[in-house]
Amino acid sequence: MCVTTPSWQHSQLSSTEDPKLLAKYRDRNHVPWIGTPVIVIKEKHSFRTYPAMATDVLCSQEMLSELKLMIQLTHFDPIMPCKRLTLGYDDVVEQRFASNTYAP
Repeated sequence: MCVTTPSWQHSQLSSTEDPKLLAKYRDRNHVPWIGTPVIVIKEKHSFRTYPAMATDVLCSQEMLSELKLMIQLTHFDPIMPCKRLTLGYDDVVEQRFASNTYAP
């Protein structure tokens, strides 16, 4: 069975496909943001405040930051499991965890 890639996917350079970015991050263990837990903060978005995981970075976009992130939502939803979205870099924040322990 032959699977073809839709033409719209070729217009965006992925961090895992761009040879310049691969050369830049070859000495590191991973490309920044990939695998990072994030929270959607885009105004009036249907998935605002949902937790997600960054799965890819799309470079050279027509935006102020020139970056978009492909994210996968991590909440449980049996109707659409493993939902993936492409959002601007400024539409998500890195998820941080606070400790419940107190210093003496």
